[in-house]
Parts: sequence; C-alpha cells; structure tokens
Amino acid sequence: MSSNTPNLGLLKKDPMVDGNETFNIETMLNENWDKVDEAVGRTGGYGVTTQPKANEYEVNLWPAPARLTAGIRATVKVNVASTGAPMLDINGLGAKPVLKTSGSSASFKQDGVYSMVYDGQAFILQGEGGEYGTATPADVLAPKTIGTDEGVKTGTMQDLRGENLPAGWFNAERKTTVQVNQPLSGLVDAYTQYEVDMPTLLSSNIKNGVRVFGVDGDPNVVSTVDATAAAGDMLSGKNGYVKGQKVVGNIPVLTGVRNATGTAKWGDGSLAVYPERGYQQGGAGEGEIKVTVPQLQNAEPQLKAENIRAGASMFNIPGTAGSIKRVVRGSTTIEQGRDRKSVDIRSFGLNQDNTLLYFTVRTAEFYPHKYRVQGIPAGSSPLPSSPLSRIDFYLDFEGVGSIKYIEYQLVEYEGVKRRMAGYASRDTGSNPAIVNLSPAVTDMSKCILIGSYSTNQTTGGHYDPLLQFGSVSQLNLYGSTNPGFREDWFYQLIEFY
Repeated sequence: MSSNTPNLGLLKKDPMVDGNETFNIETMLNENWDKVDEAVGRTGGYGVTTQPKANEYEVNLWPAPARLTAGIRATVKVNVASTGAPMLDINGLGAKPVLKTSGSSASFKQDGVYSMVYDGQAFILQGEGGEYGTATPADVLAPKTIGTDEGVKTGTMQDLRGENLPAGWFNAERKTTVQVNQPLSGLVDAYTQYEVDMPTLLSSNIKNGVRVFGVDGDPNVVSTVDATAAAGDMLSGKNGYVKGQKVVGNIPVLTGVRNATGTAKWGDGSLAVYPERGYQQGGAGEGEIKVTVPQLQNAEPQLKAENIRAGASMFNIPGTAGSIKRVVRGSTTIEQGRDRKSVDIRSFGLNQDNTLLYFTVRTAEFYPHKYRVQGIPAGSSPLPSSPLSRIDFYLDFEGVGSIKYIEYQLVEYEGVKRRMAGYASRDTGSNPAIVNLSPAVTDMSKCILIGSYSTNQTTGGHYDPLLQFGSVSQLNLYGSTNPGFREDWFYQLIEFY
C-alpha cells in the first residue's frame, strides 16, 4: 500500500502490496522531484552581492529560488558596507528590507557573511548577537571591554577611586585650599570630595561685593556689562573697559590752528562752521594752566577784503571793494532858450532808490548869464514805488538859439540804506538855506551828497555855490552874498549801510 514521506510528502510504494501496480511517472517521479527541488530551494543558496546604488544590494543565489515565499533562506557575502537601511534583491525577485530580529534595520560590514530568512515581508538576520546600546568606549571603565556594531571595544574612562588621582589633586584629608565635588572626568567614589590648589583665587580676580570661598572681591573690580562707551567716545591715549573688554580711545586731541570740515548758512543769515572731529580744550580760568585753544582756519578762500564792500566788515576783515553796481552814461542837447529836454530811462532797469544823477553842461554861448538843470524828480526817501521813467533838464540863457550840451551819468550803488532828493531855494545874502533831514543821517561818513545850482543873478561878483552838511539832521546851501537875487538848489543824498 502506497504512503508519503513525513518531511517532503514524497509518494512511495510498498513493494509487497503495490508491487504489481503499473509505475506512474507523474506521481511517482515528477511530483516527487518537484517537492525535492522546492525543499532544496528553501534551504537557501549562497552568493556575493553587488551594489548598483548606496544601500541597495543585488545577489544571484545558487541554487536559485523560484519565488519569494515565507521561510526561504539565503546566505550572502556583502561587497560594500552599508551606510543606512539596506535593501536586498535576490535573483531579481524584488528588493526587500533586511532587518535585525528586533525589527530595526541591519548594518552590513564589508566582506561580512550574513544568513537570513524571508518572513514574507523582509529578510531577518539569523545568528545576530542582539541589540547594542549607546555606550561608547568613553562611557566604559578602562580596561573593560564592550561589544558594539564594530566589534569589541576597550573602555577609556579613568578610574579615580581611592588614590588614583592625577598630580596636583589631593584627597579630602590633605585640606589644602578649595574643596570641590567630583572635579575630574572619570569614575569616583560616591559622595567623595576632593581638593585642588587654586593660586588664582585672589581678591583682585573677584567682583566687588562678592565673596568666593571666603575671599571678598576687590572694590576696583566691577561689572562693565552695562557700559556703552566705544573707542570714539574716549580721547586718544585713554582707555577703559566695556563688557569686560579693554577699549582704547581714538578721539584726537586738537591744538593750534585747525581746518574746518565745512560751512553752511543758517536761515537767519548766521554762518555755521563745522570743526573737524576731535577734542579741543577751552580757555583756562583763573589759577588754571594756560593751554593752546584750537582755532578754526579760514574755510572760505573767497573771504578777502577785496570781496567785501567798502565800509563793511566781515569776520573782522574791513572791506575794500567799491560799492558801485553799474553806471549808465548819455548826453542830450537843448537848442532853444528856456526849453526843457526829457530823457526816457525806463529801459535802463535802474533801481531809483539806489541811483544818483551826475551831469555837466556845455553851451555855444560864450557868457551864459543864468541856467537851471533839473535831474531825477524831487522826493524824499523812500521814493515812489513806481519805476523811474525820465530825467528832466531845464536850461535858461539870455541868448536865444544857443546850443546847450548836457552829458549825464546815472550811477547805481549797492548797499544803499536810503536816498533823498529835493529842491531848496533862498534869497541871496549871507545866511544859508537850511534843509532839514528826516530822518537824520546816521553817519555822515557813509553819505554821498551832490546838487545842481542855478541863480538869476546877472551882474556883480558872487561866491561859488556850496552844498554841505550842517549836522546829521540838516543841509546848508550857500551861494552869492549879493542881495536881491534868487538861488535854486536840486540836491541828492545817498546814505550807505
């Protein structure tokens, strides 16, 4: 009677009972061979891995398994050490993770031979020594050893128990200077105290107000953590401490004449001068040591006397520049006696408040007996705001038909404080005509006074006319001393600042 083997289930015949049966190739031969082949495949083959990329391994086992099923064994030799979680593909049946029995990823070493069983999801390493902890040689007392992924390692931790102390350290019985607990790196007895010499434990090394092991801090040692000074806040050659660091000052000390770094003008007209960066010591008081106070050097090359108006001073520099802005010259003629000629000056663009008229008269009459010339219309300061439009000239001669030539100059000045112009008359005699000035002149040395003169006197001697200041508040007009005649004056006055 036929039966099956207990492990592989191979079919076998009883020769006594089944001896006369016909031999069945399929059941007695082929099926049995398939079972043997599958059993051999599960026992696992051997191969050397290749690595197409990091931590991915491929291997062809012999004998080769037909498929991946739970329980298949494999033995491989690793060609390159892994640097992360390894994956293994045997005979192209698909890459699967390789794990330790704990479920964590395996770690391959180069040329290591590893046996593993496929559990249906991953290859599980066999024969591993278990998990390793996180201890390193520094955590193990020398000369003890510890197993690691990299093999057995020898501990390096010092044994400082008992008398195993390095030079310079003493046990508690020595009673030296400072007592510290477990001062060294190594294995010590529980609750053991050690002492060490500390030559730097000095008052000068301790902050004021602090006591360290019975030593009081030095009053000169203070915290500088809240200090804000920088090198630019201290004089050159001085130093201080800020946040525990020594800071050397760099502010230069200025002496003698210095160069200004710039100038500007304030809105009120004041001049702002900017000195160079640095420290300048002020003037010394009574009993103090006299010092050289730095002075700023002239920062404006155009600040010269010839660039300052005459009569003015700038930074104690008296000006020498002329105060004439411009001069307009011209001439005209009058061809009949007792006639008037007007000159239109609107195109000149002069400021009438700052302008004086100068003129001379020439005539073909050999002996003119009387004449009168009127210039810019009379007025007092300030003149009308409307622009000056003309100059009127009047000439009276006894001879009719004589040609009179008038040459004039209009001079416009700068820095004019005010201008006055007007007429004044007097009967000839010894007393001058008086012109009262309102307001009075501030400084006669800063005035220009001119005038033109006419008289109807035809015979007898007379003095040359004279126009002068009587005082700051009046003008005196002098002329002929012969009575019975009339004299006329046209005067102009400009006062400068």
